[in-house]
Amino acid sequence: METFWTFEMTSTDYEIQKARRLTEEEKPRYTPEYQNLMMIGFGERYKLDVSFQALDEAGLIPDRLADGTFPGCWNKAWIITEEEKDAYLRFNHEKQIEKLKQNLSEKEEYLKMLEAKLPLPTREEARKRMLDYNNTYNDGGEGYVPYIYSQPDYELAKRAVEKAKDELEQAENTQF
Repeated sequence: METFWTFEMTSTDYEIQKARRLTEEEKPRYTPEYQNLMMIGFGERYKLDVSFQALDEAGLIPDRLADGTFPGCWNKAWIITEEEKDAYLRFNHEKQIEKLKQNLSEKEEYLKMLEAKLPLPTREEARKRMLDYNNTYNDGGEGYVPYIYSQPDYELAKRAVEKAKDELEQAENTQF
């Protein structure tokens, strides 16, 4: 039985998966016009976390008619080579690294903003200041109350930066 890689495009997702055509025993379960279009996915499957626009700009949206579809849906699926599969996965990996770098940058920026406010009050002191503000400017009712950053916010931000660095390092060291 011949197996092959496919690029499947749903309305919202893109996947690379191993597939095969219907066997002669399976074909009678489908209408004649779909017997040679249906594919059965199995084994390895990779969800691409990229947008249509990114795939299109990279030239990774096939410019030919779809080779088939999978049962239960009418998603388009194309048979691709091992080299094309690797290109999709490499592109996905590069985009993930870009996202992780952006995430790290945002977390570092937030941490710098908190560092500029050091020393920060304790959580209890911050809550008291927010309550005092509410009682003064909102007469104890509902209304705008500015958030007062506290020491736990700073500690969480430091941990978030370290976690983002670890995720980026792990992704950069991942080979596929």
